Amino acid sequence: YVYFRYDDTGTVMVALNRNAKAVPLAFDRFGDFIAAKSRGHDAMTGAAVAFDQPLSLAGKTATILRIE
Repeated sequence: YVYFRYDDTGTVMVALNRNAKAVPLAFDRFGDFIAAKSRGHDAMTGAAVAFDQPLSLAGKTATILRIE
């Protein structure tokens, strides 16, 4: 499950994986929010996230990305 929150200062993407196993998340279907964006960062760790390749979502976790 994925949802976005945005305002005049930025955009945040929240991805929830309710499965027990890790699953890949491809970003191509979220073009309305990230097509023109060049960078993303994990809000908890600060790690850079590339939108041109799928992100592995660990099982039973939430991932929060700041989109810049």
